[in-house]
Amino acid sequence: MRFLRSFAWAAAMAAAFVYITSVAHWDVARFLRPVTSAGRLWMEPAAAASAGTYTADEQNNIEIYKSTREATVSITSIVYQQDWFFGTYEGKGAGSGFIVNPDGEILIVALIESRRGVENLERILDATNGIGAIWPGPGDMATDMGLAVTQPPHPEVEEQLAQVLTICSSRGVPCAAAAVSVEDAVARVAQGFQVILTPLVRGAAAAVRAQPHPVRPT
Repeated sequence: MRFLRSFAWAAAMAAAFVYITSVAHWDVARFLRPVTSAGRLWMEPAAAASAGTYTADEQNNIEIYKSTREATVSITSIVYQQDWFFGTYEGKGAGSGFIVNPDGEILIVALIESRRGVENLERILDATNGIGAIWPGPGDMATDMGLAVTQPPHPEVEEQLAQVLTICSSRGVPCAAAAVSVEDAVARVAQGFQVILTPLVRGAAAAVRAQPHPVRPT
């Protein structure tokens, strides 16, 4: 009888574990969030310091932000995820985009942040219609590959970025890259990246615009 009781408890615990990790899609972070977010929940805004005189590039960015902020939209999408037993279930993802014309068309930039994402990029493009650009994120890519996040990116990360660029170029899909300096931005354009994301670096926008644009395949 004691053996049957132990067996029944073990079976019940195993069933509960399977249910929690696959059927119920239990999220550990949801239960830890009240603990990790403990502390002051609100702070009054501090007065902003005067920025003084803006450079031409800074003023240009400010005008762009002012003119496009009303066109920024939130996007909810359906994503497919795997549970601990490699079963697939449907969930929701969130992101943002930009309305690019009066018809309400939205510019969507898809992020590729893992080696698995690179391996499946062609399948993603085959199954998805309307992606405006692909952005392979070097930071998360490095973390996924077990490498340090460095600038410039690790050579193995650069290989993954180059592979994404090659696939995008063959499909006529613009590929994005981040740059931290004018030289870095110019180098990314020379590689073939068509969307360059930079911080407020003086001369970056002008340097990018001065580069010859890559020709899309026909």
